[in-house]
Amino acid sequence: PLAPAIITVTGDCELVEAIRAANSDATNGGCPPGSGADTIVLTEDVELNAVEDVDDDGGLPTVTSEITIEGEGFSISRSPAALADFRIGTVAATGKLTLRNTTVSNGDIAGAAGAFVNDGELRIEHSALLDHSATSAGGAILNTGTLVISYSTLASNTVASSSGFLTAGGAIYNQGDLEVDHTTFSGNVAYHDSVVFGGALVNLAGYSAVIVDSTLSNNTAQAPLGISGGVAYGGAIANFGGLTLTNTTISDNAVSGMDTYGTLFTNSGGVLTNVTFSGNGDSALYSFNATPVVVTSTILANSSGPNCGGAVVIDDVNSVADDASCGSTPNGLTYFAPTLRDNGGPTETTA
Repeated sequence: PLAPAIITVTGDCELVEAIRAANSDATNGGCPPGSGADTIVLTEDVELNAVEDVDDDGGLPTVTSEITIEGEGFSISRSPAALADFRIGTVAATGKLTLRNTTVSNGDIAGAAGAFVNDGELRIEHSALLDHSATSAGGAILNTGTLVISYSTLASNTVASSSGFLTAGGAIYNQGDLEVDHTTFSGNVAYHDSVVFGGALVNLAGYSAVIVDSTLSNNTAQAPLGISGGVAYGGAIANFGGLTLTNTTISDNAVSGMDTYGTLFTNSGGVLTNVTFSGNGDSALYSFNATPVVVTSTILANSSGPNCGGAVVIDDVNSVADDASCGSTPNGLTYFAPTLRDNGGPTETTA
């Protein structure tokens, strides 16, 4: 195999040229040729001013080879002065992109995915995806391949439209394999006049989403108007596939519309372990069918509606809720009254 190349982005070698050089293993502009699995190192913030890849509506060339971008704390953004709307980039089915220590922001697209469309493998590590917008699916990312996100933040991304039938996934629209750990989803919004799914995340039928050691807070699904009065599913997550949540907090999310269906809406069950739901603006869990949600060592509390809604069936181990909406013995949560008391710590607690 070819030895990997390191391509440093400088005044003579721009990021667009560096990706071209890495994809082609040939010199491009002021950049040396790539060689096998390449690393591109940023030395300054990068602003994108125009569409580079017309076929994929990207400010960067489509990634077709194995590339790591070492951001070194710098940013990649669509310039506020850009005359055209475009997403940041695309990973082709043959591509593998690792984005490390980089802030990526301000992608804006009429369609899906303000930041990235991923058809191959996309890994986001110690990075932030901020302030992206789209009009159909995935404010930041549309994933049809393998998407792995770790120690990162997805915040203030939006998918919004008043046309068409619906929008879905304020931050991520997943139609592939998704793994998330030590990551925060915050302030993401999915909006449509009529029907909307997933303030932060939508996971489609036949696909998997695994979220570990993460936080989903202050995300919103909004459907205020429309011919049906506005129907909103999942202030944080709308799930139709395989969903596993572990050691995760889901708090202060909101869902609004004529009809609303939960902070975590699921139509295919799920496995929840050590998950805390708190302060959400609707039911914590809502399901349209009786596929069991396996809940272990989980807290459901302070919801503005009942903690469980719809046809939720709980298979419970050592979990608690502060109302009686989550079922009854043998598969119900233990009801507890959230009364603060002195339990020996520095502050009063419920247990």
